[in-house]
Amino acid sequence: MLLKIYYYLIIYTLVTITSVVSVSVIIVGAGISGLRAASLLKKAGTDVTILEARGRIGGRINTAPPIISHLCPCSWDFGASWLHGSSEYQPITLLAEELNITLVATSKSWPPITFIQNSGKIISTYDVLKAHGKREDFAKKLSRITFQRDRSLKDALSGMGYKEYLLDPLVRGVIRSVVEMDVAGTIDKVSANLFNEGESFGAEDDIPLQGYTEMLERFINRENLADDIQLNTEVTGIDYSSGNRLLQGLLPVTVTAKETKSNLKKSMTADKVIVSVPLGVLKRRSIEFNPELPDSYQKAIDNIGFGLLNKVRVEFTESPPLRVPDTSLGGVVMVIPDNPEVPGYFYWINFSEICDDIADNSVFIGFIGGFHAEISESWSDEEVKKIAISSLTSFLLLKGDESVHVSRTRWRSEPFTFGSYSYPALNSTIDDYEALTVPVDGRVYFTGEHTVFDYHATVHGAWISGEQAAAKTNLHDVSVAFRNAPHRLLNMLFILYIFHI
Repeated sequence: MLLKIYYYLIIYTLVTITSVVSVSVIIVGAGISGLRAASLLKKAGTDVTILEARGRIGGRINTAPPIISHLCPCSWDFGASWLHGSSEYQPITLLAEELNITLVATSKSWPPITFIQNSGKIISTYDVLKAHGKREDFAKKLSRITFQRDRSLKDALSGMGYKEYLLDPLVRGVIRSVVEMDVAGTIDKVSANLFNEGESFGAEDDIPLQGYTEMLERFINRENLADDIQLNTEVTGIDYSSGNRLLQGLLPVTVTAKETKSNLKKSMTADKVIVSVPLGVLKRRSIEFNPELPDSYQKAIDNIGFGLLNKVRVEFTESPPLRVPDTSLGGVVMVIPDNPEVPGYFYWINFSEICDDIADNSVFIGFIGGFHAEISESWSDEEVKKIAISSLTSFLLLKGDESVHVSRTRWRSEPFTFGSYSYPALNSTIDDYEALTVPVDGRVYFTGEHTVFDYHATVHGAWISGEQAAAKTNLHDVSVAFRNAPHRLLNMLFILYIFHI
C-alpha cells in the first residue's frame, strides 16, 4: 500500500514538473475564433498547432471565386459577409484598419429595401411600413414579456393576438426577412424569450471590399501562423481521460485525426485542446470525446439552435438585363412569393451597389434563410437556378435566353459545418451558451460564436470567443499546477504521516 502511494506521488511530481517546460495547445479548426486564440497563445510563448479539416482556412468565412465575366476588384463572401455594428469599439473594425482592409458602408449608403411579389407587383411603401409597424409593435410587446414557459415566435404571435398577421403574405415576408434571414432559424423554432436579447456595437454595417478571406490571410501573415496550420486534417477523436483521479488534469490530451486526401490516420498530444469547430459539428458528434462530454455540455450543444442561410450568385455574362420600368425600385429587393408556403423568398442585392466597376444589373447576390433555405438545400443546381431566375423576373426584363452563370452555397450539407450559425432555439437559455465556456477537466476548451450569447452569429462574436478561450487556457496553464506542486506534495505527505501509512 505504502509503495503504491509513493509511486503515485512520484508520478504526480514528475508530471507536474516536466509539464512546465513547454506548454502546448492543439486548436481544432482554422476559423476566425481558432486563429485569434492561436495568435494570442503564440505571443504568450505557447506551442500552437492548428488542425483544419478543409483544404483552406476560414471555416464559415469563405470568399467566393472571382466574378467570371467582369474585371472587378470586389469580392463577395459565400460565408460571413457583414461586419455588424462597425464602430471604433468593434474588434473587427479595428482589425480591418490595422490590416488596411477597405470597408464599404451599407446601412446608410444603400437605398431602402423594395418589397415585390413574384407576380411583379411592387408592394407600396405604405403597405411595407404598415407591415413593419405590425412587426415592431409585436417586437416591443414581446420585449416586455418573459414567458414562464418558453414558446416559439410563431406561437407567441398567435398567443398575443397576432395570429391573423401570419395569414398576410406581406407581414409573413417582413417577418421572414427580419427573422429568418437574420437569425437563420424558422419562426416555429426560435425562442420568443431570447429573440430580442443580445448586445450590439451599433447600427452601421460594413462589408470588406475584398472579402473576409483576404482579411484572414493578412492576419495569418502578420501573426506568423502559416507554419502552425495543418490543412486537410480532420480531427475525429479527443481523448482527455486521465486513467486515475490522482492524475486528473495533468496528463496530456491525445487528438486523433485523419488526412482527408489519403485517409491516413495519425495522433498527437498536447497539454490543452481548444475545440473551434462550428456548433453543427458538435451536434453531429463528428468528434468522439473520451470520456464523453459532461451532461451539461451535451445539453447545451443540443439546446442551442444552428440555423441555415444560403446564398445564390447570379451573373449575366453578356449584356445585363433591363429593369422593370419603375424608378422607385432600389438596389436591394425582397421578393415575396404570392403563396408564403411556396419556396421563393429571396433577398437580392445588386452587386453594383458594392462595386462601381461592374455594370448595373449584371450580378445579383440572393439570400435564402430559415424555412426556405432548409427546403432548397437538397435541390439540384438546376432547380435553384430556375427558381432564382424566376424570382429575378419579378423585377428584371428577362427573355429566357440570357447567358447566365449561377453559383450557390449548401451550408447544411457541408461536412465540416452542417449549417450557418447559431440562434437561441425554443427552450434554450443563456446558461447554455455560458456552459460551453467552462473548460472540461482544465484541458479541453470550446470557442466559436455559439459560446458568446451577446454576440452570437457574428464574426466579432467568434473573434471575442477566441480571445476568451486563449485567456482561460493561460489562466489554467499547467504552470499553475507546477507552482502549487510543493504545497500539494507537502499536504499529501502530512496526511500520510497523520495516518501512519
